[in-house]
Amino acid sequence: MSSSRKPTANSATIDRRRAIKLGGSALLGLAGGALLSSCAVDATAKKRGVAGTPQTDVLIIGAGLSGLYAAQLLQEQGARVVVLEADTRVGGRVKTMDMLAGKPEAGGMQIGQMYARIRNMINTVGLSVYEPKQGFPPMGMYIGGQPVKISDWPTSPLNKTEGAERGLPPFALKNLYLRKAPPLEQLDSWLSPDVEASDYSFEQFLRANGASDVAIRLLEVTGERTSSVSTLDQMRNEKVLKSEIASGPYSLLEGGMSRLPEAMASRIQGGIFKNKKVVAINQQDGAVEAVCADGSRYRAASAIVTLPFSVLREVVFNPPLQGAQADAVQNLGYSQVTQIFFDVKKPYWEEDGMPASMFSDGPLERMMFLAGPPSGHDQYLWTFISGADEKHLQAMSDQEILDWSWTELKRLRPSVEGRVEPRMVWSWSKHPYARGAFSYFGPGQVTRFKNHMAAPAGRIHFAGEHTAIMQTGMEGAMESAERVAVEVLERLSTKSG
Repeated sequence: MSSSRKPTANSATIDRRRAIKLGGSALLGLAGGALLSSCAVDATAKKRGVAGTPQTDVLIIGAGLSGLYAAQLLQEQGARVVVLEADTRVGGRVKTMDMLAGKPEAGGMQIGQMYARIRNMINTVGLSVYEPKQGFPPMGMYIGGQPVKISDWPTSPLNKTEGAERGLPPFALKNLYLRKAPPLEQLDSWLSPDVEASDYSFEQFLRANGASDVAIRLLEVTGERTSSVSTLDQMRNEKVLKSEIASGPYSLLEGGMSRLPEAMASRIQGGIFKNKKVVAINQQDGAVEAVCADGSRYRAASAIVTLPFSVLREVVFNPPLQGAQADAVQNLGYSQVTQIFFDVKKPYWEEDGMPASMFSDGPLERMMFLAGPPSGHDQYLWTFISGADEKHLQAMSDQEILDWSWTELKRLRPSVEGRVEPRMVWSWSKHPYARGAFSYFGPGQVTRFKNHMAAPAGRIHFAGEHTAIMQTGMEGAMESAERVAVEVLERLSTKSG
């Protein structure tokens, strides 16, 4: 860790930083000797008296990976925990499409070698992983509606990029330019004051380093507009990605990723209440109260909120959140994503000689040909549309999207006719309890509110992948749970003393 890093609200002490790095087992020794026994919790409850007594010690809002892991860590230390989930299922943005052949993942798929917390939890609940026979599939490209193989791209007349860009496929252009950014030595170096100057528009960075207009447009096929994303956020993501690739091959979970949060949920003793959409969070009389859309109310001594900020901005806080934290809740970006799944009946690639997977600068963007678990022979095509070019889909019904995408796919690649079958649409953008896939920081937002967005607000604590420091995605969600568990246990143990 950089010695120049300032203390932050996310990791205010060396103990908490060590807990984030070392994992859940470190919690037993890194809360300053302040962890609770079940007796201490019971004693605390008795001291509170009868009138207005919180119904539990910790109320956790959201049953995704961060909420479930935090609940388990707190429960193991004797805290009484209740989890509220707005959806009819647990897992948050981890979702296996069990109803489709091959059980494709709509959210949460690859388990990297650095996913220590995820792998440890998989072992704990008795699940298994496997390494897929098929790694990252070879890609063909469709530029301007015309097919071109990657080997032909550098000299293709379809390639309108410039200079060194011409030798690289579109999905390698980001790394070409990020190599010119200040190096991040550690996974948390993106929070160092030394790189704050990079917290400006990625488009500005690209243009300052000679990127062509065509290269910038191709980069935006796989994400948000470069003008709306911070260069520092891109540097951080690239550091995490490179670290993952260097650590070794990824794994997949037997039966699908949804099996992990389901197994974690089965271990929560205090109860997980589904169909409980929280619309307001009140703090008064030494307790936190969550008010649900159905009129039910739940009280606790403390609360952990794991909802993505894209959803949390619809929740009323009393008293309101303040300053940079309120700014973060209202303005943190979330990638807009729609996914379309197709069953593959016959090898369409044998008809046209192009690789089965595709990158397109047209409306379908990325189409990945993937195989199901080794035990079966299912194959599917996964179309992933994101960013600004996805937003027109949000006004369409799922059937309209399915019809539109099938028409576009046949136009782009006629060989799929009779060999591919459109099956299902899943939109994280339209999902009422997600409002997007993953968080990202816009220009200036890392320095403006990253060090404040997960700070406790009275008795309310915050977790979720958007609050993680070292990791992103599923592992980031688990990392945030460890940090917030230490915070809450310190609070409860102080009260019990």
